[in-house]
Amino acid sequence: MYIILFHTGEAEEKQTKQGETRAVLTKNGEKAVVDAAQGLDRIIPRKIKTQVWSSMLPAASQTAELVAEELGVKRRFLKTLDTDDLSTLLAMAFEHCTDDCLIFVSRQPYLGDWSRKLAGLKLPFGEASAAGFTVDQEAPAQNELLWFIQPRILKRIG
Repeated sequence: MYIILFHTGEAEEKQTKQGETRAVLTKNGEKAVVDAAQGLDRIIPRKIKTQVWSSMLPAASQTAELVAEELGVKRRFLKTLDTDDLSTLLAMAFEHCTDDCLIFVSRQPYLGDWSRKLAGLKLPFGEASAAGFTVDQEAPAQNELLWFIQPRILKRIG
């Protein structure tokens, strides 16, 4: 399976009508995510079936919606993406996903921890950055980092 870890776009705190504070994407954050998603569209081979999974936090769900829309794929929201429990997330992916590529939209510190667990490298994810991995359920020690790209480069690729 091919897994892409994608960091949410730039967000700012906003008050809801219920008085809660939530992080939502800024206009610059939205633009960076769209630009990065267009770059991903050129990296992911056309024949590969792809899904976008995100946490239910507003910034993550907004980011996932933009990425899924740019790629023309489905998205799914999971509470599991709000924790550092990568093993449960991967088990769900291998059990329930028939697609070849999953894009996990989340934020730090989770993405850095997941990259370390997947390939032994704690990557410094910034807003709208992404990393691609091959993940083998049968041989997890053979997971491989394929690429790690910052948003400026993804924008140029797109």
